[in-house]
Amino acid sequence: MFWDEGVVLGEGTFYAYAERLTAYDTTADGRGVYVGATWWVGSTRHENGFKLTTGAGTNRSLDLGDIPEGTSVTVTACQTPPA
Repeated sequence: MFWDEGVVLGEGTFYAYAERLTAYDTTADGRGVYVGATWWVGSTRHENGFKLTTGAGTNRSLDLGDIPEGTSVTVTACQTPPA
């Protein structure tokens, strides 16, 4: 979650058992949300993510496919610059 003076501005979430990323934009501040994930399977690096810039009160999800059980996943979630 991204906070500013106690106000939630947005959120990026990784759901391990559904292998899904979800972004939520909660505040009309001219910024969006980026959420991404990176993981390795053997010697192959996988990366996927997206920007949500459709405005406050919106969300979007991305199915990452089948990530093998026990795989470490690095998640990045942040605000995008103002439009």
